[in-house]
Amino acid sequence: NVLSSLTKIDVSSNGITMLPLELAQIPPSTPLATLIFRGNQLGRGVEESLSLSWAPCSLTSLDVSANGLSTAQLNTIVSELPCMQHLEASSNALSSWPEALSRNCSPGLREVRMSNNRLVDLSTFDATAHTKLEVLDVSGNQLRDITEVEWSHLTQLSTLDIGNNNIVSPPYQLGFLPALEKLSLVGNPTRTIRQALITGPTSRLKEHLRMKAPV
Repeated sequence: NVLSSLTKIDVSSNGITMLPLELAQIPPSTPLATLIFRGNQLGRGVEESLSLSWAPCSLTSLDVSANGLSTAQLNTIVSELPCMQHLEASSNALSSWPEALSRNCSPGLREVRMSNNRLVDLSTFDATAHTKLEVLDVSGNQLRDITEVEWSHLTQLSTLDIGNNNIVSPPYQLGFLPALEKLSLVGNPTRTIRQALITGPTSRLKEHLRMKAPV
């Protein structure tokens, strides 16, 4: 009866190691849309590489930041969340983009934050499956080359934070993204872009990137 009226559950910083499987039994009419597990210990209890139905079908926002999660564990958590729009997975131990996001969560995914992880590339990021993405934060990782991403498909992307990585040459395609209003490159060893452009307006930075496009 209590769950039937809740829209948000926040159980941050409680030492939780297991997903609450009982949530999957909540009736479809339940308005529960947001679950926050920030600062727990799901990395100690979630089994890797499973397909797990644990959350209510009404869930649209999930925060599992600071849980020590691996990529395989995050794949398990998001394997059955078709209605998710917002994912916060910062400060974990992710080494690559979770493929389950592209397979099962892509239709309405609008915001993904994966800052301060261990991402070395975005080779498993399928841009064609995330055309509604508006916010992407992968700052504070170990990214070097992100040219393998088909950026042109992200026509609704308005905020991209790739700061504090190891990116030397940002792809020129970023300059052509029509909705991109905020692009952060701060903290990268970019030698071909003046610091004034990096810290200045995104519009000027995009113009500079467009000038690098092949004729």
